[in-house]
Amino acid sequence: MLKVLITGSKTYSNKIKIKNFIFQLKERYNKNNFIVATRGEKQGTDKYIKSNVLDFGLSYGEFIPRHKKKTLYSLMPN
Repeated sequence: MLKVLITGSKTYSNKIKIKNFIFQLKERYNKNNFIVATRGEKQGTDKYIKSNVLDFGLSYGEFIPRHKKKTLYSLMPN
């Protein structure tokens, strides 16, 4: 399975560019053969990536730092 990690600024706000990039991933790869991951931030790049990945019905996960609370999408071991 292909894993794509996308990170960026907490202040990034170009929603259209992120949506287009996620759409291109969806078109290029079989949606069952890859997962898109972020750091799990609640604003900026991570926020827009998460919403678009889930809207497109793709697999999503988060690599959350140890000092932060894990979420439903956490890919980190316990």
